[in-house]
Amino acid sequence: MWEKIAMLSVMASVNCLFRANLGEIIAAPGGQAAIERALAANFEIASRNGHPPRAASTEFGRRALTDPTSKRTASMLHDLELGLPVESDHIVGWMLEQARAHGLDDTILSLAYTHLKAYEARRTAGRLP
Repeated sequence: MWEKIAMLSVMASVNCLFRANLGEIIAAPGGQAAIERALAANFEIASRNGHPPRAASTEFGRRALTDPTSKRTASMLHDLELGLPVESDHIVGWMLEQARAHGLDDTILSLAYTHLKAYEARRTAGRLP
């Protein structure tokens, strides 16, 4: 489960933050570095919680999340783009709490969470386009 939440959180974070699929993010300046930074942080979160990802899982995650031809997006991005509720606290927010509890790099998680909470505030206020 830790391997799954680590990868899901990366995908939800970068897809929503950059509002793009993985291939589009990778093609953008700094995109691949952002994905790799988030992935490293999330795998370290899992390790610090006593669940180090297996080598096969880390390799799969790196390949899947940094494939320049990938059109993958997290369902959270679909919800966000449709103006629907998002699970910001349950996925990205929870991993952000874990990163901070262990003193780990929370840059990507923090930016994504701020973006999602701002979206939620606009949605609640009825100010979405």
